[in-house]
Amino acid sequence: MSITRQTRTLYSDFVEYKELDRATLSSIHPGILVIFDSTALASLYQYPTRTSDEIIRAFSQLRGHAFLPHQALKEFWAALDGASPVPAAADRVRSALASFKETLPEEKGSPWSALRSVTHQLDHSIAQIMRILEPTTDTGSINVARREDDTILPRLNRLFTGRVGAAPSPERYNQQLAEAAEQGHPLLPSANFDADFALWTQCLAEASTRVKGTDCVFVTAGVRDLWLRNSAEVRAAAASGKPIRQLANRQLLREYAQTTDGGVFRIYTVEEILKLASRQYGVTVSDATYHAVRAEEPVAV
Repeated sequence: MSITRQTRTLYSDFVEYKELDRATLSSIHPGILVIFDSTALASLYQYPTRTSDEIIRAFSQLRGHAFLPHQALKEFWAALDGASPVPAAADRVRSALASFKETLPEEKGSPWSALRSVTHQLDHSIAQIMRILEPTTDTGSINVARREDDTILPRLNRLFTGRVGAAPSPERYNQQLAEAAEQGHPLLPSANFDADFALWTQCLAEASTRVKGTDCVFVTAGVRDLWLRNSAEVRAAAASGKPIRQLANRQLLREYAQTTDGGVFRIYTVEEILKLASRQYGVTVSDATYHAVRAEEPVAV
């Protein structure tokens, strides 16, 4: 029996089933990658100044680990404008379908009626997809008054200067998109709704530049259902106030481990990363801030 055979286990080709993301981080160890979702930054505008100040001070302690993907930045600016590009894309597709449907003859029982039925089904499918993506595309209620005298943006700019991802190569991304669509990637419900997939590929690209085995914490103030293997439980917990962790989709765990040669991908809420930063760096986060954050996002453990 070969050494390879002797060392193989149930998890040898299925590392995602180890569920290593269930283990809570006790510290932010050297080299760990902390990636911020757009919602974690846009949500700062929902809070009173004192609360957002405390959160940014805690975030600033993570500067040596922080990274903001290009897609997250794109969504952040859209949130500050009060708009999301995803619903707009859906509207364009549905409008094109409606225009095409109008060109079809009305005869019942003809081949055209079957085609009209298909376009109706496609329109219905797009509506269903948008309901799935609603947490991702909902930019939240940006406090317009906070934008008039913006003290948040300059501080975020200092925090992320030199730590923002570049726009991906269109040729390379289109190739990735085609391959993912063919394979039925979980973050790509449709080629017209690729925001989650774009964000994920940029997370992987950054992780691949780090040392072997780099772990990642993805910080979000929302629920990206497609990213989770326990989205139903997270939704129920958010409604009931029962603490629960967001656990990553198994395919994401697998892809991240393969890309980083053993790294673990975790999803943390803002509350979770604040607690971790507070313990490790001694930065003060008041109970009032935790309460405000907890009221705006899924409940963390």
